[in-house]
Amino acid sequence: MKWKNFLLVLLISFLGIMTCDELQEAPAEPEFQNPTNPDDFPDDDGEGGDTTGFIAPSVSFINAPGEGEIIDDHVVEFSYEGIDNVVEYQFQLNDEPWSAWTTQTLVRYEYLDDGAYVFRIRGRYNEATVQEIPMIRNFVIDDIHGPALKFLPRKIITPANTPFFVDVVVEDVTDMMGVYIELPFSGSPVELLNYNILEDESDFLLSNGGNVVSLIENVDETLKLNIAVSGANPAGLSQTGSVIRLELQLMENQNTVLEISENSEMSDTEIQNITISEIVPLEIFQE
Repeated sequence: MKWKNFLLVLLISFLGIMTCDELQEAPAEPEFQNPTNPDDFPDDDGEGGDTTGFIAPSVSFINAPGEGEIIDDHVVEFSYEGIDNVVEYQFQLNDEPWSAWTTQTLVRYEYLDDGAYVFRIRGRYNEATVQEIPMIRNFVIDDIHGPALKFLPRKIITPANTPFFVDVVVEDVTDMMGVYIELPFSGSPVELLNYNILEDESDFLLSNGGNVVSLIENVDETLKLNIAVSGANPAGLSQTGSVIRLELQLMENQNTVLEISENSEMSDTEIQNITISEIVPLEIFQE
């Protein structure tokens, strides 16, 4: 009887051990494939690090200039979107600093100078997962069609009481021998600090050699400049170039526009008037 009781106890103990083993939970499988984390995809040994299934953040254009497009306006817009989980964007124009990260999906530029530009845009899932190769779009601004007078740059962002420099440029001229430029400052929040006629050998005015002859007056807060080239070969100047450099400052905390007077004129080698098709002002924005 005692032997039978011992066997019964032994059998019950064995069954209890099996039941505990069966009830013991299996270790949890590691959680992987967070779509915003390239390290969160399992490799062959079950650990993270296999990025073959990871989709990197990327951005595509919705509306934008075509690649290499020539735009006859100073305004350009880019709209774009990211793939799933892209939450912020960063953009850059030419060599300007990259913008702050933003959720905006539209960028608009105004008062761009004529010339070639490169726009870059990239997206990110989070601070750690950023698009490595940005989307790029090349385009050209060809807004001003001469003969014309303009400021370069045509847009300035500046704090008040801080000097800055701009050039006055003749655009798309043919056989120009002389130019009269009138710049009114009366009543303007812009102060003229200094000016220089650009007459070094490497400058546009002396691109054909010769000498620069000038007559400058500053009357009633209006700067009047008569500039001519003599002894050049060929006698007339063609294409585009800067003729004057101005040092200016904004005296008040306000946005404003500095105009080139419509009294300004150009003349050719026959001392005939060159019709000016456009005069482009300077847009000044207070920083």
